[in-house]
Amino acid sequence: MRMRKGQTAMEYLMTYGWAILIIMVVLAVLFYLGVLNPPIPSQCTFAAGVSCITNKLSVGTG
Repeated sequence: MRMRKGQTAMEYLMTYGWAILIIMVVLAVLFYLGVLNPPIPSQCTFAAGVSCITNKLSVGTG
């Protein structure tokens, strides 16, 4: 009986260990390919008179 509990525990750890490893590899590949890290533009464009510079939003008068 004791041997069966040990075998069950090892099977549990191996199954979830492989699953976690596969998830980590997939995430690493997606990050490497840039899917999880999209490029951020250096400037943004809004309607006329509204501009954004760094983290500030301002409204132009004219």
